[in-house]
Amino acid sequence: MKNLPAGSSTTVQIIAFTPKPRLVKMLLAPAGDDTVMMSETAVPATRFLVKPQLGLFASLLVTDLPDVKMWILGGEAPAFLKFEGPLYFMGPIWRIDWS
Repeated sequence: MKNLPAGSSTTVQIIAFTPKPRLVKMLLAPAGDDTVMMSETAVPATRFLVKPQLGLFASLLVTDLPDVKMWILGGEAPAFLKFEGPLYFMGPIWRIDWS
């Protein structure tokens, strides 16, 4: 996401380590601009949504996957700022940030 041109989205593939490894398509799309607090400084960031593109059969089995959200600082040196979502399939929601 740090390397995407501003305002554009893309689809990438990741490896899901199931009993038989498989490729899963993930849509990376900007969802808006937010302000993230870094220590005592407000920093403008782009919020991205990461959505798995499940096939028809898998989407029938899994009804509610939470959105994975990531905040990226733009500019000449983009940087990761914040993460919110499960770290594994059907896992709890984690929040990771630079406090």
